[in-house]
Amino acid sequence: MMVAMAGCATAGRMPEVSTHNAASWLMSPEQAKQLERKITDQDIANVLDAHVKPKLPTAIAIARLDSDRGSQLTPLGHTEVQGWERAMAGQSQILGIRTVTAMADDDRRMSLHSLRASAAGMGCELLLVYMVAHGEVDNFNDAALLYWTIVGLFTVPGSEFEHKTVMQAVLVDCRTGVILGTSNGEGQAKQAYVPPAGDIVRDRLRAATPQKALDDLQKNTAVMVKQVIGAPSVASRR
Repeated sequence: MMVAMAGCATAGRMPEVSTHNAASWLMSPEQAKQLERKITDQDIANVLDAHVKPKLPTAIAIARLDSDRGSQLTPLGHTEVQGWERAMAGQSQILGIRTVTAMADDDRRMSLHSLRASAAGMGCELLLVYMVAHGEVDNFNDAALLYWTIVGLFTVPGSEFEHKTVMQAVLVDCRTGVILGTSNGEGQAKQAYVPPAGDIVRDRLRAATPQKALDDLQKNTAVMVKQVIGAPSVASRR
């Protein structure tokens, strides 16, 4: 009776999901802090004060870094590229996207400078770098009490899996290295399951939440880019 009253639920917490590891490799502490907030009026004022004037229109170079791969540069898949093309399609000053797939030959350690060099080599005035991080947790719920019966072990969804993906992006002027804007995206999902289906559920959520985060990031980035290139400091040069 005491066991039935107490239940079998566990309360493991989702670990902190942060792109700090990737950011620390790329930029200064001041630049990394800028990732924690969306672009503000003060950010735009800072760009104006710095007289940052990238040449527009231009193609935009895009690079992806994954924290779970040691913050390595990750090639963009075809579907991911198409998503960015759709996101940038409404930007009259953006002529298209280029994907950064390799570092400058003279840079042994990846840095924002080497990414800018690679983007410049493709003729891009703007660089968008986005960093990806994942977290997950597995718990029992109260229904797990029935796992003590053989039938319950195969029929009762007494386990819960939760997965979260966080993405953060910075828009950088290739010539000066100034961060023009920031954006973020997030995807999170939880599902109860019976133990025999655990691997299937985990694989499904690990595939679904990154796509949700990417969709969110691309939508927010489109708004940010429109806001940034509309500032007088980044007006088109004729």
